[in-house]
Amino acid sequence: MAGIVVKPRARVLHGHDWVFSSEVLKVFGKPIDGDVISLKDGRDHLIGSAIYNSKSQIVARRFSRRKQDLDLDFFTRRIAQATEYRDRRKVDPKLRRVVWSESDGLPGVVLDRYGDHFVLQILTLGMDRPSGGRYFWRAGCDHRTQRCAGEEGRGPGIAGGRPEGLRFVAANLD
Repeated sequence: MAGIVVKPRARVLHGHDWVFSSEVLKVFGKPIDGDVISLKDGRDHLIGSAIYNSKSQIVARRFSRRKQDLDLDFFTRRIAQATEYRDRRKVDPKLRRVVWSESDGLPGVVLDRYGDHFVLQILTLGMDRPSGGRYFWRAGCDHRTQRCAGEEGRGPGIAGGRPEGLRFVAANLD
C-alpha cells in the first residue's frame, strides 16, 4: 500500500486526523489522489489509514488508526456508531445530522435527515470511489461547491433519497 511518512512534529502524531503538506517527510509507493494510503511515522510505525489528495493543503485525512480499507463493513460500522451516539443523546431520528465528517470517522461525508429525505454531501476526494468494485453510495458534491477538492471538471451535484435501503443517486444542478 502506498503512503506517506510524516515529520516528527506533525499534528497527526498528537491526535489530529489531518496531515498538511508541510508535515510530509516523504511519499512512497506513488499514491493517486483519492487512494487509501498508509500513514507512518519516521520510525516506520503505522499510525493509521487515510485518504490522499496531493492537490489539497490537507494531503491526508486519517479515518482509522490502523490498516483499514474503505469497504461496505467500514461504512456500515461507522454510520451505525454515529446513529447510536445520537440515539443515546435523544436527537430526533427524523431530523438530524446522521454523519458529520471527521467527528464520525468519515472525512468529508455529511449526511443529514429531514423527515423522509436524506441529503448527502461528499466533500473529500475518494469517499465516493468504489471499493472492491462496488459503490457504497453514489453522489456528487455539495451543491454549494464548484467541485470536490482536487476533482477538475466535475460539476456540482447533490444527492438524496428515501430511508428504505438508503439508496443515493447523483443529480447535477447545472
